[in-house]
Amino acid sequence: MKAYWEDAAPGLKLLRATFPNWGFLYDPFAFRWIAVHGQGPTITADTPEDLAERLPATA
Repeated sequence: MKAYWEDAAPGLKLLRATFPNWGFLYDPFAFRWIAVHGQGPTITADTPEDLAERLPATA
């Protein structure tokens, strides 16, 4: 049996490499991907791909 956070690791690794100035979290209890950037807005999505699409192009 896999631990609940193991499935999030590849998505988090890709997001962190693609957007190094952002912080990323995965909430396994809500099944939500979360991006934070300073005191700016918090962006959430259902998948890491959706989250990457929602991030500003200048990120």
